[in-house]
Amino acid sequence: MSIKILKLTFIILIVQNGIFAQQRAAYTQYLTNPYLLNPALTGIYDFAHLAAGYRMQGQNGIHSNSPTSFYVSGHSNVGRGSRKPHPFLNKRMAYHSFGGNVFKDQTSPVGSQGVFGTYAYNQRIKGNWRIAIGGSIGINRFTKDGNRLYFPNPEIEIPVNENWRPDGNVGFYIYSKHFYVGGSIQQLLAKKLDFDLPISTDGTKYARNLSQHYFMNGGVKLDLTRDWRLEPSTLLKFENQKQFNADVNCKISFKDEIWLISSYRNFDSFAFVVGFDLWEQLEFNYMYDYSYLKTPFYTSGCHEIVIGYRLWPRPRCNLSPIDYW
Repeated sequence: MSIKILKLTFIILIVQNGIFAQQRAAYTQYLTNPYLLNPALTGIYDFAHLAAGYRMQGQNGIHSNSPTSFYVSGHSNVGRGSRKPHPFLNKRMAYHSFGGNVFKDQTSPVGSQGVFGTYAYNQRIKGNWRIAIGGSIGINRFTKDGNRLYFPNPEIEIPVNENWRPDGNVGFYIYSKHFYVGGSIQQLLAKKLDFDLPISTDGTKYARNLSQHYFMNGGVKLDLTRDWRLEPSTLLKFENQKQFNADVNCKISFKDEIWLISSYRNFDSFAFVVGFDLWEQLEFNYMYDYSYLKTPFYTSGCHEIVIGYRLWPRPRCNLSPIDYW
């Protein structure tokens, strides 16, 4: 009986790590699509923006059970079809924006899917400073598939079940031409997940609460020459369980058409991004991040590809989504 309990405990740890990985799935994706991290960036560009990203983790990114993540997002301000100048170009105009995203993450036996809609209100503060406040609401579906776990003891049976949970996020963003600062809170409702895993003979069940995540980010845009721009930035992440992470990022771009990004996360990992756009509409980003900690294999060697498309861009528009990470 004690061996069985130990094995069940091991399974619980796998599920727990899987849940934790699902909560972190988007927290390097902000390097290529900051809208995923902060709903206040809904409709902030001078075009409607669509993006799709696929991320694979694991040893060399090829393990059959490597965690994967996929998403599709889109957002724009109201009145996109109008011939009037975009509100960003009219410093005195306030405007509303809407968007949405769907995603699917899989980490061994634990998976999650979600659908969210976003809204943001953007208002001029003073001079060329503006503030955007946004929120999102949607639903998550968490699944646990015991068939993806294999043990030699046939007596151990792990049930297959799912949890549906509503959720929401809020954020703000203050910015000008050369500076920006923002913050967001994700998983506001922080619902409990019950995966129906017995951990003792008295029928006690294992459950885990989703953690609220708090983010603060800021950066500066430095025009080195007419064509070259340097953009250092940082992102701070807090959890209500007192976990803390800090990212230090640096981006260099040429004519806003080609860019390179490097990122370092304290005591955890580093990442590199290379991206470019074609015809001022089609965007391509490739990201690789590596964790140097001695953690399970699926936390290192991550590859991600993000493809974006700009609908109805204005002539001579240089406001790339990558400008706002």
